[in-house]
Amino acid sequence: MRSDKIMYLPRELESFSTYPLEVLPNVLYIGTIQHAGDRKLHRQMNIVAHINCALDNDDPIYQNCKDSMLNIQSTDNCELLSFLDNACDFIQEKRLRGQRVLIISKWMLNQSVVIAIAYLIKYELMSLKDAWMYLRKICIPMQPSWNFMIQLAEFEYNLQRTDKLIPLTEDDYYER
Repeated sequence: MRSDKIMYLPRELESFSTYPLEVLPNVLYIGTIQHAGDRKLHRQMNIVAHINCALDNDDPIYQNCKDSMLNIQSTDNCELLSFLDNACDFIQEKRLRGQRVLIISKWMLNQSVVIAIAYLIKYELMSLKDAWMYLRKICIPMQPSWNFMIQLAEFEYNLQRTDKLIPLTEDDYYER
């Protein structure tokens, strides 16, 4: 945002349109409910699919996309491990068709980040730590719950078929 103004009124700031965070160029984006409902943004960015971490399937927002998939509970303690494979495969299928996917959540901090990290682990062949660092550069305020981090470690373990689970420490992932 470039402007001659230095100070803005809250009403003026609300009128600025923002874009979703780009995880992988022309493939994967993380956005909010507002991004999901913006038809103009969908046309501009050619987004054709949603992975839903925030909304009910009956929501009119789904009229903006040809496809939608994966309605996940919005609690910090829900079990995502069983959804991660399907979500990653869905994103990869759209990627191979040259289509773009928007992962929707309320604040872009928790479930949407977990799905993006899982995709980076599975199809970009990153380790959990590397995927975390990559996404941390894009989405500074991200804070997946520790429960989700444990599930991501299990997801990585299942994909790599290593002898043992790589131990996680909160100091490696969360700044104190």
